[in-house]
Amino acid sequence: MEEAEGRIQQLEDTTECLMSNREHDEKKMDAMWNRMQELAEKRKTFTSVKRSLQRLNMRYTLAYPGSLQFTWKGRNRSFASAKEVEQFIRVNCNTDG
Repeated sequence: MEEAEGRIQQLEDTTECLMSNREHDEKKMDAMWNRMQELAEKRKTFTSVKRSLQRLNMRYTLAYPGSLQFTWKGRNRSFASAKEVEQFIRVNCNTDG
């Protein structure tokens, strides 16, 4: 009888451990999904300045984790926000962007 109770307890412990691991994995997946959505939103903020750069025939790279890069007069430039790029274009390209 004790042997059966021991096996039952072992099964209950294993089940509890597996459920705990599953909850942990679900939390990790939720966090990863939220990070992916935040990154997608950040990348969307560059849409208008990408169009401005295309009109100026400038090649650019949208790099991880949400920065825009291009070369200007032989120097690599990197911008963390679309506003920074807009200001750079206004000052350096004599256009409204």
